[in-house]
Amino acid sequence: MRIVGICVAVVGFFMLLGQAMAADDTAPIIGRWVDRLPDGTAMITGFSAHTVTFYSVNAQGMSMGPPTTITVQYRKLSDGALLATPIGDIGEPLMVKVKNDIMVLTFEGLPPRTLMREKEVAIPKPHS
Repeated sequence: MRIVGICVAVVGFFMLLGQAMAADDTAPIIGRWVDRLPDGTAMITGFSAHTVTFYSVNAQGMSMGPPTTITVQYRKLSDGALLATPIGDIGEPLMVKVKNDIMVLTFEGLPPRTLMREKEVAIPKPHS
């Protein structure tokens, strides 16, 4: 019985260690990011440790609808990018690369999008 308890403790330790590593890998992307579009509107994308939330704002900075939140799992790729894979049958994975306060998002089959960390631009939070 004692061996089972020790095994459970060891497995728990490695699970916590894995979560800590994942948290360190995702730290550069955590926060809100802004993709300014040519017509003056913008897409706001927020990353947390387990979700990606996005919504659009008009040229005056007003939310154009409720935010959408998707639960994701992150995986670090060999080039340092992160792959955010939605849990369930919702959407496609997206690749995220960050350098300083600039993020490049790549969806399979689409051109990459460049986003700026929110601190660089003033965008109101969405009205839920």
